[in-house]
Amino acid sequence: MEDEIILEQFKVIPIELPKYITETENKLNITATLCYSFLPVKNNHLAYCPLQITFGFFKNLAASDLANKNITENQLKSSVSWSDDFFGVENRIFSNSQKVNFSLSAKQIRDLGNQLAIAIKCTSKSEIENANLDNLKNSKHLFSLAITISEWPFNKASGVLYNEIIAINNVENIVLSDAAGEADLEAEA
Repeated sequence: MEDEIILEQFKVIPIELPKYITETENKLNITATLCYSFLPVKNNHLAYCPLQITFGFFKNLAASDLANKNITENQLKSSVSWSDDFFGVENRIFSNSQKVNFSLSAKQIRDLGNQLAIAIKCTSKSEIENANLDNLKNSKHLFSLAITISEWPFNKASGVLYNEIIAINNVENIVLSDAAGEADLEAEA
């Protein structure tokens, strides 16, 4: 997924999980990696990366509900929270690359009603030069989020997870070889 976010924005992206998975004893393993670019602040080791875009997997609620409630009440499990802690913003070093990895059992998926959500939050350091802060406030910040959902144990996987997720969610695939092929076709025409 490639998207953009503005400072102090909170986005929620719902994900529907296939119903068949709750009828099995299989689990889903979810791995997600987020990365983003930023304009560095020179000569400041704590604010070199002044922008923080963090993400997490939570119960499927509206953005206003997730943003305004105690997030621990909406965690999928106690060990699954934000990819990067956003408390103590001014005295922390941010990372523009974050990764999470966790699994959900069929029972946990059933308890979630076969739905979960990715929450994405954007904030920044405020104790930086005004020019840097103004740039952060007036810019859209691009990010990429790669998500892998796999069924395990692999030897008992149904082989239909990918097609089921595509069928019940709004997912766009970008296939680089197709894009190159289309360019070749246009060049020949």
